[in-house]
Amino acid sequence: MMIVDEKFKVDFFLDTNILVDYVQGENQLLVQSLDYLAKCPFVTLRSSHYVEFEFTEVRKKNEFFKIVHGEYPSKKPEDRKCVKNYGSNDWKDGDFDYLSYKDTIQSCIEQNLNLLKNNLKVDFDDHVLHEKLVKTTCKIVLQTKISREDSMVLVSCMYPKPVEKLLYCVILTNDKQYNDAYKNSEECVDEILGHDDVYLPQFFCLKDMPVHQLKNESDIIEFWNKAIASFIKDKNASDYVGHTIKPNAKSITNGHIWFDMEEKHKKLYGSDGLVFISQDLSDYQNLVNCNKYYCNDGFCSELPFTVPDDTKFSIKLEFEDIEILSIIQKNRYYVFYDGKHENTPSLNFDL
Repeated sequence: MMIVDEKFKVDFFLDTNILVDYVQGENQLLVQSLDYLAKCPFVTLRSSHYVEFEFTEVRKKNEFFKIVHGEYPSKKPEDRKCVKNYGSNDWKDGDFDYLSYKDTIQSCIEQNLNLLKNNLKVDFDDHVLHEKLVKTTCKIVLQTKISREDSMVLVSCMYPKPVEKLLYCVILTNDKQYNDAYKNSEECVDEILGHDDVYLPQFFCLKDMPVHQLKNESDIIEFWNKAIASFIKDKNASDYVGHTIKPNAKSITNGHIWFDMEEKHKKLYGSDGLVFISQDLSDYQNLVNCNKYYCNDGFCSELPFTVPDDTKFSIKLEFEDIEILSIIQKNRYYVFYDGKHENTPSLNFDL
């Protein structure tokens, strides 16, 4: 099993509707997506106590509806109205009384939660309900059009515990209305969260996925690999160096790795090590404690060095594992600093 530093892993926070759709199994694209994310070493799936409570309520209604009508409620107005009114109708639907089926439904939902914890490795206890959530959530409810439920999900995502705040997390939702409400209120939410030094989450709505292009499992994996890689680069933007490019025969013989820094006039820094992540997320290499020599068109300079118009550089790493070097040279990798140095002593190169 590949072991990846937490810095290069993406936290995905699963919204209630995502978990409900997963256990009900009616959206196979969502099921396949979550199954892959759960296995990906660059991903951690999260949720919260609040989502667990909300999930239980939604599944209770849906399972009761299925017992009565033979299928889960659809998007039809009459189905939605029926489910919504269960509470006010004393949890009765025609001749069916919820209390006659409560043990069956409870057992089903408990199995659902075990499935989520075992299959997706979701630990709801990582994000607890705590006092500081309420105040921040109420502010968002009053200052935006985001519902109280969605506001609580948002805050509990980035603020797991009273003494713990996430720096980067992606809320995975299937609720377009929630996604749009957040986008329309992003500046206001940012200001409210900022008072408690809580960062804004990223949002990813599954309804924006190009469904017609995802015809098989390979397509789904490729889609998510690109999305995960994009989040990793965004999360580590200040440490992102660039991507590797194919070296010529001479460079391969000399043990050089070539990479493109992608931006003109970007600074090249020294670091304790370099992290290489393959673009298909099949490999992760953290190369530390080895000398690094940078070169651009035969000219090497002290670091930090401002990249000229030519953004292509080579690097020679002094380490003994020739096999790893060969793999990196032959494949496409994203390159990151590990322990970047803002100021590096003058270096003399002779390549």
